[in-house]
Amino acid sequence: MRRPHSLGNPQAGQSKVFADIGEGFAPLTWTIADLNATAKSLHSSILNASLVKRSLRQSPLQAPRSIARSSPLHTHSLTASSHSHSTNKHSLSVGGTRGFATESAAEVADVLVEHLDTDGSDHPTDADLDRALGEPSSKASVTDVVKGSTPKVSIEATKLFNRVWNQVVIKMGGIESLNIPKEIVWLNGAPGSGKGANTPFILQTRGFPTKAISISNLLQDDQAAQEIMKSGALLSDSHVLELVLEGILRMGFVDSPDEEGDEIPDEDEIIAGVVVDGFPRTTMQVDFVKLLHDKLADLHYQHMSTGQEHHFPRPIFRIAVLYVEEEESVRRQLHRGRAALAHNQRVKESGLGDLAEVRETDLDERAARRRYQIFREHYDTLLRLKSFFPFHLIDAMGTLAQCREQIAEELQYQSGLELGEDTFRAICHLPLAKNLVKQARQNMVTRLDAYMKHDLETFKKVIDIIEHEVIPIVRKCALAGVALYNTERPLFFQHPEASEMLADVLSERGYYVTWQTRTREIPVKVDLTTGGITCEKRVSLQFRIKFDRPIIRGPTLYPSADEKA
Repeated sequence: MRRPHSLGNPQAGQSKVFADIGEGFAPLTWTIADLNATAKSLHSSILNASLVKRSLRQSPLQAPRSIARSSPLHTHSLTASSHSHSTNKHSLSVGGTRGFATESAAEVADVLVEHLDTDGSDHPTDADLDRALGEPSSKASVTDVVKGSTPKVSIEATKLFNRVWNQVVIKMGGIESLNIPKEIVWLNGAPGSGKGANTPFILQTRGFPTKAISISNLLQDDQAAQEIMKSGALLSDSHVLELVLEGILRMGFVDSPDEEGDEIPDEDEIIAGVVVDGFPRTTMQVDFVKLLHDKLADLHYQHMSTGQEHHFPRPIFRIAVLYVEEEESVRRQLHRGRAALAHNQRVKESGLGDLAEVRETDLDERAARRRYQIFREHYDTLLRLKSFFPFHLIDAMGTLAQCREQIAEELQYQSGLELGEDTFRAICHLPLAKNLVKQARQNMVTRLDAYMKHDLETFKKVIDIIEHEVIPIVRKCALAGVALYNTERPLFFQHPEASEMLADVLSERGYYVTWQTRTREIPVKVDLTTGGITCEKRVSLQFRIKFDRPIIRGPTLYPSADEKA
């Protein structure tokens, strides 16, 4: 097991990114340089996908920087300068999270390594993280996140998206009237983090039109939404989603051909992309983004080689989330409010210029802090979004130029995760796993009924083999969660469908079955004169039967050999 190495204290004069750890704890000060140096040697799947995601579930979001893009497996001790304190415990923020309390900050990595020693496995289990974080696992499995699985969108979100999509498409004249943007950048972040200030930079560097889609502007321009909010009621998800979707599609919308025969623009006139500012902010909205990506991908596939594929490009979604600490957020909000009031006063006195928007929350410190608390309370939204689209938080604590440099770096990083267009076209005709398994159970039930109706004799023999040969083996292996059944019965070679029958019956009963044909050479005769050995080839079938094993002594800290495989 590798032991941690100390990075030393932060260098003076650098941007402090970890502070205000919590009431009763001494503030631990970290620098961007420390975090970057450490991130280069941290295994991204362990720290970023496991610890960060799990500990974010426990405490408000305080992440300042992108972490661990990809690197070999190393764990390092994170040390920090500790100011005067009234307790001998320190709370450490790792990648913007809280959740570890140790005798000193320098011991954190030792505790982490000790509690996450998974016997050489690169992937910590939920039990490992429970011990380190000191609480039971949440419903979302960290092991699933590390192994690359993603959560499913809710049925409610799917129904809502389908309804809103159909309404908007009908309103815009049908599918063939759409002109999908090539790229969508979803811009989000803490209040006062500089979303508005950085939007022109993103538009320019990505080659987008000079106007972004702002959720706040959409709501202000929608009379129905204004009336609902004035009445004190909450806007429905369907109303917000309809505004967002219509705003995106209208960026590239083309009216029906006029009398002069004007048609949909050529490929070089297709809109490059759009920036959506302030969305998504809830888990329902995150599911909406995922469903929109899937819908646009389906449209792209359907229109390939039709001459219209450039109107339905392969969807490219980018995520940019800006982060600032609470005190800086409040300071910037109040400064923005004072600046807007001063500007409006000059406009009124001179009669020149346009009045600036003055937000009520920019004039009241308590309201500004409440806005930030709402952002922190919705960190689960960012976690869910990251499970669908990989991204890193962008530290917006520095200057505007520094923030823009990080935005460019982050968008470049996300671009590196996309397949090239030629590569995508070469493999996109292969079915997705989710589409293959969608009708799997229905097809299995259909096959079982067909066995019963058209091949009853063979079906009964297979059931008899399962009852008297397979099930006894499974019972003996009940604690292992896996059993192997080897057979040379002629039935399976005379009737090849018998193998599928056995697998289907066991699958219907809740087992997971795969099988393969094995050929072995068995010695049958030895020539004592020449020493030659005569072998006989024997062909057999091996069925691998997996099932959920019982918990004997609580969650295991060490994955079995089968789980590693």
